[in-house]
Amino acid sequence: MNPDTQLLFKKAREQIGNRAGAHGWDHALRVRTIALEIAKGQNINKRTLETMALLHDVYRTDSLQGEKSLTKTLEIAEKILKECNYSKEETKFILKGIESHSLHSKRNKKPASLEAK
Repeated sequence: MNPDTQLLFKKAREQIGNRAGAHGWDHALRVRTIALEIAKGQNINKRTLETMALLHDVYRTDSLQGEKSLTKTLEIAEKILKECNYSKEETKFILKGIESHSLHSKRNKKPASLEAK
């Protein structure tokens, strides 16, 4: 694992902390594992996919505040990506993928990439 990926894991883990329930660190790791398994044999950017999976619920409140959770998730994810030396283009791509994942988004974003799907 390269140093930037190690830093990503560390930052995501710190942000999620010991959150209980369905959206803790174990959830992020499960989503990552499943996404990478689904991606096998496909022409996909695995680093981007892994990053989306780890950061997609980096901030989470109860489901009644989904749009607020999404906005905060995107802010925190952007900060982490900058700290982990992701380019502006990668960051924009990853944030769009995270945004399209949210079931609570009022933005109705359809996944625009294979990684986001």
